[in-house]
Amino acid sequence: MTTYPPDKCTLLSGAWNTDIELDTTTFLSGDASLLFKNTTPAANPTVVGEEQATIPGSVWLGEFVAQQSSIAAGNEIGCGIQWLDSAKSLISTDWTPLPTFYLPSINTWYSASGSATAPANTAYVRPTFAKKNNAFTANLDTMGIREVQPSFLAYLGGSQTVNSGATDKLLFDVEEYDYGGMYDNATNYRFVCSVPGTYMVSSRIRFSAMNDQNLIKLILKKGGSTYDLDERTVSGTAIVGAAISQPVRMAVGEYLEIFANHNFGASRTVQGIFSVTKL
Repeated sequence: MTTYPPDKCTLLSGAWNTDIELDTTTFLSGDASLLFKNTTPAANPTVVGEEQATIPGSVWLGEFVAQQSSIAAGNEIGCGIQWLDSAKSLISTDWTPLPTFYLPSINTWYSASGSATAPANTAYVRPTFAKKNNAFTANLDTMGIREVQPSFLAYLGGSQTVNSGATDKLLFDVEEYDYGGMYDNATNYRFVCSVPGTYMVSSRIRFSAMNDQNLIKLILKKGGSTYDLDERTVSGTAIVGAAISQPVRMAVGEYLEIFANHNFGASRTVQGIFSVTKL
């Protein structure tokens, strides 16, 4: 992670000392933080870090450490990743993890992060931090960015029911991380490729207790068709699992999903995870 302490940040909007100043009394690391003041400041005082060279389609993770004096409605801060062209002109800003948001509580240091994918014509990338209005103060301790491989890991937040004889899609609804934003954990529960290449695809599941000689299947589908599966015959009566780990070549727009099947004779519950990482 390339981090930018307060003395390495550049003012993008607002004025030094009027809107933003070094605060040597309030900091978490280093010798100072940046204080975003509430005394007649600019509407959205903003700082940026140094530019780094990159290419379209690359995925970057942004992270910052900050605190704020109020979390009332409208008193929001934002940390973003800015994309610049070859002339270092601004193309767009992806605010991460949200366009604007509140920290959990006042006057306490918190870290937050999010990822974004470089759009067409991107040649440089830099982090940015802004405060929305003049009704509160905020302190920025550090902000940083680093390039990451497109990847995600999601898991079932609870046990999902799989009907006997049916091939049910598994709805991995809780994301541990999603660098590149290619997994949908709310609607389609699928990985949709936006950066072409080869990905390592892995999934593991565990069924509730089965009967001797029952069959279970864990199925990886690409574009709706079976790409790989793990089929197992139960020995005895026990909780049993299945796993897949397979490199898959992906083009933009192609998608992956995970399904499960069994022949217990009645519904069974399953727990599991699903992850994809670009190689």
